Amino acid sequence: MLIRGATREDLTAAVRATPGVRFFYEPYAVGRGWRFRLKTDGPKPRFGRVSANQVRRNGERRRIPGAVCWHGHREFMRALFERAPGATLETGLITYRGREDFERRHASTGLRNVGSQVWPVFYGNCCDCDDTQ
Repeated sequence: MLIRGATREDLTAAVRATPGVRFFYEPYAVGRGWRFRLKTDGPKPRFGRVSANQVRRNGERRRIPGAVCWHGHREFMRALFERAPGATLETGLITYRGREDFERRHASTGLRNVGSQVWPVFYGNCCDCDDTQ
């Protein structure tokens, strides 16, 4: 992810405000912004992500080690936009321009197909967490 309009302290505070999520590597400066990546911590993380291939098979849910689910990213982004409401955040799926844009458009990213055309799986369903909001 790449964020502009926020400080490194904003990023660090947002990670601290999101239990179970931490930096994969420390944020580093890129032009006028910060590039970073998130990961989960612990053997049974709160916001773990599972493989899209495993979601379609009954009973099998193979975790992707260190991967943060859609809900974990959402909680981190909410904490980040709480501290920097006018920031621009670029992800692999979408670019958010401020807090209002994030709240308006974030739900649509959970409906993105991360499976195949034959076995579609929504990104929001590839979770090993108990968050359903």
